[in-house]
Amino acid sequence: SSDPFLRRISMLFSLSLIIFSIWLIPFNQEDGSSNLRNEVNNFSAQKLSSLRSEKKAIFVNFTADWCITCKVNEAIALDQDNVKKLLRQKNIVYLKADWTRKDQEIASILARYGRTGVPLYLLFPSVGDPIILPELLTENLLLDFLNKIN
Repeated sequence: SSDPFLRRISMLFSLSLIIFSIWLIPFNQEDGSSNLRNEVNNFSAQKLSSLRSEKKAIFVNFTADWCITCKVNEAIALDQDNVKKLLRQKNIVYLKADWTRKDQEIASILARYGRTGVPLYLLFPSVGDPIILPELLTENLLLDFLNKIN
């Protein structure tokens, strides 16, 4: 059996995250999420394969409209000006894999990386294996990962 104190802390954290998300989402839809749209490409396995063969650095955001964690990560990390600027400076292609309707192509890629759902964030250097980022992102954490690749 688990420690009741840890269980309370975990529940408090989860509740805080949900409340924060509910407060944040309306602002994100009007302001933040549209800012990055013109720099984001829709994901397909074929597009990923093509970009890999061209030795492009790629960031893939596996997300869904119903994913609260995804929305929070977009608001506090992915949609920040410093992140967008660094993606541009390093010529990192941003792909968005929308799993809102549980697309089978995306599901098979999630499974390949040991996931049954979103979020999943993959950072492909121009050469080599992808880096699997944590499910919870911060701006500084994401900037650190982006700075590590060529």
